[in-house]
Amino acid sequence: QQRASIDVFYDRSIVSLDSNTLALTAKFPDAHNDLISSLSTNKLNENIFASSGLDGVVGIWDLREEKKFQSSK
Repeated sequence: QQRASIDVFYDRSIVSLDSNTLALTAKFPDAHNDLISSLSTNKLNENIFASSGLDGVVGIWDLREEKKFQSSK
């Protein structure tokens, strides 16, 4: 079973890594306009996660699409 590790970086990007191989599985460059302050995974659907940043935006993401599909300020 493939499990993902989702991490945030100082350059405001979010990446997903395969937990077994550490291979990059998805990248969301410039996910926020300021530093990312939190990240939360979805226990019911491992492809969906949320992030918030110091830009005041909450983003909802789908690992299958590699793009933000909803955001709110």
